[in-house]
Amino acid sequence: MTDPMGEERLAEIAAVVAGASPGPWLQVDGWTVSGPKGGGLSALRVAVDVGDPADGAFIAMARTAMPELLAEVQRQREVVAAALAKAASNGHDRRGQLLAAICRQGGEWTPERTKTLYRRLGHGHVPRAAIRADLAILHRAGHLDLNDAVGRRFYTPTKDGAE
Repeated sequence: MTDPMGEERLAEIAAVVAGASPGPWLQVDGWTVSGPKGGGLSALRVAVDVGDPADGAFIAMARTAMPELLAEVQRQREVVAAALAKAASNGHDRRGQLLAAICRQGGEWTPERTKTLYRRLGHGHVPRAAIRADLAILHRAGHLDLNDAVGRRFYTPTKDGAE
């Protein structure tokens, strides 16, 4: 996976988009043309001879697609920011407190023991499925070892549980 695109790169792309001739652009007989649709030759601003029709189609589409993609990136970032804010006030904060308690106290951790901890920490009622999910997430992250004996499942901190 590539590194996330930073704000500087997005601003650079937005500046190039803003500086380009207005769209939509068209591809006509192997030429990529900027100017309003149906404007004819009098509206022609830029004409580029493109050897490969696929390149011309890409260039023509990019004029309208790039602003749309930039807007979508911004929208998705807002969605992610809202989800992270919600997570920080819900489960992730709760899981962080759980991991800290497990690392401090050690021992066997079951949903029942976790439920007692959550109540003591002021989380109120946390459904059993959410408690199991919290323990499983910490296990998948490498913080807990799963001990699955016949009829009894519990978690213990790994040697490097807090890492």
